[in-house]
Amino acid sequence: MHPSDERPRMSDDSPMRVAVVGASAGLGRCIGIGLAARGVRVAFMARRKDRLENAAKEAGTDAAAVACDVTDEASCQRAFAEVTETFGGLDALVYTTGMGVLAPLADVTAAQWAQLFATNVTGASLVTAAAAPHLAANAGSAVYLSSLSASYSTPWPMLGAYAVSKAALDKLVEAWRIEHPNIGFTRLAVGDSFGGSGDSQTEFNKTWDPAALDAACAVQAAWAATPGQRPAYSSAQWQNCARRELVSAQEHKECMLTYAYIQRAFGRTDPPPSPVSPPPLWIPLLP
Repeated sequence: MHPSDERPRMSDDSPMRVAVVGASAGLGRCIGIGLAARGVRVAFMARRKDRLENAAKEAGTDAAAVACDVTDEASCQRAFAEVTETFGGLDALVYTTGMGVLAPLADVTAAQWAQLFATNVTGASLVTAAAAPHLAANAGSAVYLSSLSASYSTPWPMLGAYAVSKAALDKLVEAWRIEHPNIGFTRLAVGDSFGGSGDSQTEFNKTWDPAALDAACAVQAAWAATPGQRPAYSSAQWQNCARRELVSAQEHKECMLTYAYIQRAFGRTDPPPSPVSPPPLWIPLLP
């Protein structure tokens, strides 16, 4: 049986209760709806309540929409108190929230560095702190979307700051695992995922300057042509990805693979190798 066909259940055959953070758009929304379609009770969590309500409505009557600002500790605590009160507990957490700054490292401002870490790293820890007591009570699991550029490849051109923040997220997950061995912590390295349509379209590159994107593609092409370099992506692949030229069928396949791996992570078993190549879309990082 393919992992995407499995229906996560608790030992008493009741549906799993999962909080998906960053679920108002992009991968988070796709993951939440995909899990709900497989019998999971999903709490869609993000800042924009109206977008969350639309996602929860699409997911079905067992879903919930809960506002949560990952950069605000009090908001995280209130949000998970609401989730556990609504669901009667929590079995798993999926952290998909993330942002990227497209700029040379020399031009990344202190404010941009602070925002990157507040969203990609500190926010992940605040959310985990709020969810941890509930996850521990049910021997639960937590899954975090990381990046290929954090561990598997060189940083993408002009996305060095993003790669640094995701590398920090990887180490954060390891630290939580050591301090809380009764919770199953997993991180998934995410590859190209700049596409999508409608409410599920990613907003990761929404604010990128087209001129900066062209410059980044030129840097990537020049670097990839340097003798001895082995880039994880060809210049054409990176440029097509960055320009949102992924076809809808591949976007659907990416989402299918994502929640398939996440369901395996809930069971604390090693995910299967990704069948998609090249480039790799989802690579599990399980120590």
